[in-house]
Amino acid sequence: MKILKTFWSVCLLGALVACNDAGLTRYVDTMIGTDFHAHCYPGSTLPFAMVQLSPDNGPGGWDWCGGYHASDTTIVGFSHTHISGTGVRDLGDIMLMPAVGETQWVEGAKDRSEEGYRSPFDKTSEVASPAYYSVRLTEPKVTAELTSTLRCGVHRYRFDSPEEQYVVVDLAHGIGNRTTGAMLRRVDECTIEGVRRVTGWAKQREVWFRAEFSEPFAVVETKVDGTEGVLQDSVEGVSVVAAVRFARPADEIEVRVALSMTSAEGARLNFEAEVADVSFEEVHRRGVEAWNEQLNKIVIDEDASEKDKRVFYTAMYHAMVTPNLFSDVNGDYVDMKRQRANAGADSHYTLFSLWDTYRATHPLYTIIAPQHNQAFVRSMIAKWRSSGLMPIWESHSNENFCMIGYHSVAVIADSYMKGQRDFDAEDALQGMVETSQYGAYGGIDYLMSMGYLPYDKVSQSVSKGVEYAFDDWCIAQMAAEMGDTATAKMYESRAQLYRNYFDVTDGFLKGRDSEGNLRPEFDPTVVPHYGSGDFIEGNGWHYAFYVPHDVYGHIELIGGDEAYVAKLDEMFEAPDLDDHSGAVMDVTGSIGQYTHGNEPSHQVPYLYAYAGCPWKTQMRVRQIMDEMYDDTPDGLCGNEDCGQLSAWYVFSALGFYPVAPASNVYVLGAPRFESAEVAVGDDVTFRVKAKGVSAENKYVASVLWNGEPYTRSYITHEMVMSGGELTFNMSSEPNTSFGHELSDRPR
Repeated sequence: MKILKTFWSVCLLGALVACNDAGLTRYVDTMIGTDFHAHCYPGSTLPFAMVQLSPDNGPGGWDWCGGYHASDTTIVGFSHTHISGTGVRDLGDIMLMPAVGETQWVEGAKDRSEEGYRSPFDKTSEVASPAYYSVRLTEPKVTAELTSTLRCGVHRYRFDSPEEQYVVVDLAHGIGNRTTGAMLRRVDECTIEGVRRVTGWAKQREVWFRAEFSEPFAVVETKVDGTEGVLQDSVEGVSVVAAVRFARPADEIEVRVALSMTSAEGARLNFEAEVADVSFEEVHRRGVEAWNEQLNKIVIDEDASEKDKRVFYTAMYHAMVTPNLFSDVNGDYVDMKRQRANAGADSHYTLFSLWDTYRATHPLYTIIAPQHNQAFVRSMIAKWRSSGLMPIWESHSNENFCMIGYHSVAVIADSYMKGQRDFDAEDALQGMVETSQYGAYGGIDYLMSMGYLPYDKVSQSVSKGVEYAFDDWCIAQMAAEMGDTATAKMYESRAQLYRNYFDVTDGFLKGRDSEGNLRPEFDPTVVPHYGSGDFIEGNGWHYAFYVPHDVYGHIELIGGDEAYVAKLDEMFEAPDLDDHSGAVMDVTGSIGQYTHGNEPSHQVPYLYAYAGCPWKTQMRVRQIMDEMYDDTPDGLCGNEDCGQLSAWYVFSALGFYPVAPASNVYVLGAPRFESAEVAVGDDVTFRVKAKGVSAENKYVASVLWNGEPYTRSYITHEMVMSGGELTFNMSSEPNTSFGHELSDRPR
């Protein structure tokens, strides 16, 4: 009988996925990026949703930042919040786990799962796709299925044996954080609610929840700060764990869990709006529909290989899981001062990994999700209004000051310069200027008084200085467009301060001390330990070309086109950087001294076009796509970083890339597919064709725009959004004259 039940559970599961994963979602494999150092989670989420319902393996090292790693063999439960692809652990809130037998109160060790509610699982049973995850837990003999809405998660547990079944609700569990207080309350015979208060990477968070079970309770056992009991009304403590046992045995238990970052009332409203009286199948169907709506913004050649489709559409998926919704259905959210605020009919968002995502992820949104991107900008402005700073690296209304720069200004300027202005531009510019002059942050006081960051006063001085220069250029672009010439002039000058780090003797950007002396000892291949040296998560090579706003000025400093191309070649042809370099694990995916697994050099392959050699861009971009992306769990070469690694691929596979956001220019590479159609508006389509493209034919022989010869090595945002057809004629040999003339280079 148990074998028969398991057989039918698997059949039903397969039928559900086959029925609902129609359209482009069938090419998304959410297991991609769950191995190596990508830090992705495989569970259920919707585009830009509050809930990410996914399995957790329990405590692990750096590779478990997403809560799950493909190398693991046990699961401790399914929690409702996760971060996609970053190098820091956090979230993992409100974890549930089905179990049988005697109540277990602890997760248990990985090598002694019988001592807790942890379970080994059958890796061959895992099904991971958009808005759905399932797995066979072998110790309790339960098949777990997960799906989700924007603010709610739905669990379905199929028990082989209905005897002694229960569900653990562990409010002490988290990913790299600790609970500072929790409350659990019984609402009725099928419903509990509560809150988990947390400190971690985000220093202060509250996650409220409401959980409704499909079967009435017999008893809700609790263990609060080490003391066991039975839940009558409510309990509070630092460590709160519950075991929900049922009044009657059931082959199947469903649990609907709504989250809110504001209150129990918010969780109730979210529950009623999104999952009350909606079947598991219907929730899943709606989730697939939501993903297909997003994925259909780009339709690639139907004759592309299955592998290429999986890599491309999984990249699109990963590019649209963050930022995350932070407001309830009634608009309530918690602002940067931990006060209740209301966004009205708007949505408020959180989790801005801006050091990563300003480069390609947000520019991608300006094409395929402009309404969302403008909501993200409005959220950034709201955070400035309540804190006095534009976001640096914001999570759940906590500013982490992680990484460097003030790249919210790049996102805002990029949107504004592209005509996507559904936000208060005057407030935005004021907040951008105030943030850029906040002297207490990252050595900005030295920048304003000395014109550079002295390395004997400010760590990571070069990385910070050159990234500030780009952000300042973004402020200048927006100010000029708005008619504020004084601000534009000031920030154009600040944008040129990168030159103060340039060493004419070898062409590298280097630190200067307080006396103005360049650092005497310099090895561009050394990656300094995090928090020390002149660079962060990179070395002298990785930052050698970080002047995206003034490439031509940088070419002149290097010594002209020939010298610039030679230096680019040297970077790619140098001995490969050790992927870990003994310093930071983020520096991965090496081609010489270029490392694709981290962001500082993502624009570098496209810089050849500025020196009149776009054919070398075409060669390097294809090499990176071939070597650094695959359709396997280890198919990403480094931290996915909230969509940046994937957005790079989406752009590059289409054949162009935003080297300098806010410039409205995309530098051409070479498309990967014979055709792609990008929906850029109502009945407006931008088409890309690559005639004869293949593994051998990776070079561009010539280009047509709407059927007419096109000689430039770049296109504009206006061209993309107006629709039209960009045709690449591909060849196995480079055309060294294409894009070589100065008039044809990116401007």
